[in-house]
Parts: sequence; structure tokens; C-alpha cells
Amino acid sequence: GMQWTLACVNLIWLWVFGLPTLYYFTIVRGGGLEAAWTCINIPYAGMDLTLLIAFANVNWEKFAEDLRVKNLTNDSNGKQTALLNDAHGAFQYGTNSANEERGIHLV
Repeated sequence: GMQWTLACVNLIWLWVFGLPTLYYFTIVRGGGLEAAWTCINIPYAGMDLTLLIAFANVNWEKFAEDLRVKNLTNDSNGKQTALLNDAHGAFQYGTNSANEERGIHLV
């Protein structure tokens, strides 16, 4: 997934940029609570913009294919299994041959 992207963006914007900025304007400059409420919007706007750019630049087809491959596993008998979505929208877990008998095929 993209949880590391979110973690890095969060760390940079809130902890590296946001917290020191908040401290400077609220404590050092004496802006108090009003300055805190004003300054906290800047890191969150930066996070939003950065994540928007990050998500817009993802190759979603490759991302989906990587997830499909990652979710393929081998069961205890060495048969390839996958978490699948059947024709009725219910999730099925089983072997390829068992799913093919039900008309469910891996994509």
C-alpha cells in the first residue's frame, strides 16, 4: 500500500515543519491560541497538496497488479490460492481449480 507515503508526508509536514512553526508563532512570538489555530492550517494544507500530487502520480494499473500478485499465496498443499470476488460480490478463498469450477477466474 501507500502507508509509507502517508507516514513520510505526515512526519515532514506536522513534525518537521508544523510543530516548530507552531512553537515559534505561539510561544516565542506570543501569539497564543489564535496563532496556533491560524498556523496549524499551513501544514495540513501542505499535507493535502503533497498527497494529492502523490496519488495523482501513481500508476494505478501497476499498483492493482502488484496487489493481485502479492495476494496470491500457496496453501498447505502447495496449491496457489487467492482472495477472489465471485459473481455475487462475495469474497471467496480457495484454489484456482475450485474457483474455476464455480466460474471464477483469476484476472
